[in-house]
Parts: sequence; C-alpha cells; structure tokens
Amino acid sequence: VTGDAIVSLQGVQKWFGTVMAAGFDSLVSDRTNRMRWPHGRMRYNLAIVAELSQLRPLPFRLAFDDGHTIVADLTLAAFGNTRSYGGGMLICPTADHADGQLDITMVHATSRTRLIRLFPTVFKGTHTELDRVGTERARAVSVDSPGINAYADGEYVCPLPVDVSAIPGALKILRAAP
Repeated sequence: VTGDAIVSLQGVQKWFGTVMAAGFDSLVSDRTNRMRWPHGRMRYNLAIVAELSQLRPLPFRLAFDDGHTIVADLTLAAFGNTRSYGGGMLICPTADHADGQLDITMVHATSRTRLIRLFPTVFKGTHTELDRVGTERARAVSVDSPGINAYADGEYVCPLPVDVSAIPGALKILRAAP
C-alpha cells in the first residue's frame, strides 16, 4: 500500500503521484508549452534561460492544516508526495510516499546567480540545507500566488489558488508473486 496526493480547486479534484510545483518551475513549463521551436529537451532548456532573464519574486500565501500560514516572496514552492521530479531532481529529498504527509520545499526570493548556484544541489537533495530554502510538512495546504499555475507530475493542473492534500493509502499497488 502506498500513498497518493490530490489537488482540489472549486470542488474539482485531480490526483497526482509525485510532486506539484508552482513558481519558477511552472513558469518554465508554461513557456515550454507555448513554444513551437526547438523540439525536445532543448525547448525546456531555452525556456529556463528565458525565465531566468525575467526572474522576479512571487508573492505566495501557504495556509497549512495545522493553522499556521506563511506569506512570503518565493521563487518556487514544491509539494512532494515523493522525493523527485524533472529528471531526478530531489526537490523534496525527505518525502515518503507512504507517510500521509506532503513535504513542502520553498525557495525564497533570490537572485539569478544564487538560483543558478542552487540548481546543481537539487540533484543531490542538499539544497534544503541552504539559507534561501525552507521546508515544511503537512497533510494539507492551501496555496496561492496570483497569476501562477500549478503543475503536478509534470502536467498542467490549473491556476492557483489550490488546496493540496496527501491521501494516505489512496493508491494500492499489487505485486506479482515470484
């Protein structure tokens, strides 16, 4: 038995299994989806460069199920049911799909140079040790940032605001007998 997560917006629910992201990474995905050239991985790489040139603080409001709220300018926020997304980036390095909790990684507003320096640490999962990165854990969180879209499992979900929840035991995996 494993866990799963769900995004809810105005009564519409969309399930996801790995990570929901909003902020810089969703802006890159938005741009990638609008581009017609080049094809393949290079399209995404070009979108990263274009979004880096327009990097700006994004006003986020995160309201957690335990009653506390974070209002901060962030570069991105990721809500992990699992540890990784995007080609092995360990964005939520301590996430456990079976614990009924979302691991939330928040990259606070930062400069282009700092973001570029932070990028390689995401593949090792050591970015959470840096001073511009914060983490939280929650069963559910409401997320808002005006004009920002949510992506889950790498796919467009909807514009923010959304409610994100971990649903323990929602996905059952059967293993074949040896």
